[in-house]
Amino acid sequence: MSYTFNVSYNKVNKKVTCARSATINDLALASMAKFAVSLSKNGSLSSSGKKLDGLLPIRLSNLVNNAKLELCVTGGDVEITLKVVASIGDESITKIVKLASSATLAALVEAFRTSAGIGADWSEKRVQLSVLQANKDNLTSDFSQISVSNVVGSATNAVMRLLVENKDAQQKRAKLQEEQRVLRQQLEEQRRQERLLKKEEEHRLVESKDAEHQSMDIDREVEKGDGIERDQIDKIGADRAKIMEKEEKPLRDSEVNSSWNRFDSTTPSATASGSVSGSLPAPVFQIPEEKEDTLYVPHSRSAIYENPEEDYNMTFGQAEKYYKIIKSMQGAANTKKEAVEIHKYVIRIRFPDRSLLDLPLDDPSLKLGQLLKKIDGYVAEKFINTYKLKNGLPPFKEIAVGFSQNNISLKSHPDFQLEKILLIWEPAEKNSKGPYLKEGIATKDASELPTLQLETHRGELDMDEVSAPKPVVNTDGKKKLSRMPKWFKK
Repeated sequence: MSYTFNVSYNKVNKKVTCARSATINDLALASMAKFAVSLSKNGSLSSSGKKLDGLLPIRLSNLVNNAKLELCVTGGDVEITLKVVASIGDESITKIVKLASSATLAALVEAFRTSAGIGADWSEKRVQLSVLQANKDNLTSDFSQISVSNVVGSATNAVMRLLVENKDAQQKRAKLQEEQRVLRQQLEEQRRQERLLKKEEEHRLVESKDAEHQSMDIDREVEKGDGIERDQIDKIGADRAKIMEKEEKPLRDSEVNSSWNRFDSTTPSATASGSVSGSLPAPVFQIPEEKEDTLYVPHSRSAIYENPEEDYNMTFGQAEKYYKIIKSMQGAANTKKEAVEIHKYVIRIRFPDRSLLDLPLDDPSLKLGQLLKKIDGYVAEKFINTYKLKNGLPPFKEIAVGFSQNNISLKSHPDFQLEKILLIWEPAEKNSKGPYLKEGIATKDASELPTLQLETHRGELDMDEVSAPKPVVNTDGKKKLSRMPKWFKK
């Protein structure tokens, strides 16, 4: 990469191009050649009135592309003292050489040979002079024209290195350097290709893992039985369709023959019905109601749900009652505008470790501060007064606490307008690890939750409170099939 500079000399401006790796002295030589100034004179460059260091590389200076520079040329001779460190083959020689600043580089080499007493001819050798990063050798045409001041600048003392070697060795070294450069480029390209392949492989691996995680999440949700209550009813309804048709036909026949049964009480049908009514009643399941504080601890691993065999003996009325109970246990918000008086609360608190704390409260006038004090009785010591409660329903609003809020009774609190409340307990500091509850508290297994108990015994629900579906009798004598409820078809 090269820079172009606007160099002015004697009120004439010209553009001079030079590589960024070259020194300021090299740029001065190029400028002198551009303006046809003798190279035996001393040339220097200045920027904004400040003289530039001639030995400084352009890439390390503050010069930018298209910078404006001024060329200054002087012709006076100044004596320069040079310390020449020569490397001739395996031999190293150091000499002090004094000469005029207008002397050429070829004259400097001859002065060093004379001082060192070397009589060998160097015309067939490659001779290189270097000061810092400025290198000049006798293979260039201007070696005998460049003055010492063009290399060392305005300095009167400098250290210069002299290298003498065979031209073949220099060509071999140049060839080797070119081969190494090409090899480095190939290695760099190979590494770049490997990095691209590695990134593509990692991207494919991440995509495959994401797809696998998504499928596992779906399977896990299915195993957990997300929305299992409604799905079970739909499944049961599909299995009961044929059974209902078989049950409806005897029911319609019994209504048609009811008049005959009034007159003939000794018929076999009456005897059979009497024997059935006299049989023992089936066991009825009652939902357990906890009246004390209960802490439910989940399994370490969620069990896979399996449809029990009792579901296939479940009647239509039991399925309908089971669905109504589940809907009432969800604690959905009241959509009516009129306020509903609350007589008691059942507050369930969910902790980060999936533990559930049920707090039944018979006094709706209990204040929020008293509820927090009751919760503090179960929370571990390190989390007391350093936690927050959120509403378990969207948008999961955080419940404000404080001196004024703690004196509000629950029945007057806007977040406690339902008898069944779900709260989410979270520590104030994120990523805080448990245990979150005190040790030694009596616990129950999560399988003893009322919803899970109801799910297990839904085939034992009482049928007396559920009205059986009545067949529709057509007045024109034509039979009509009974329609299934809309919720049973969804």
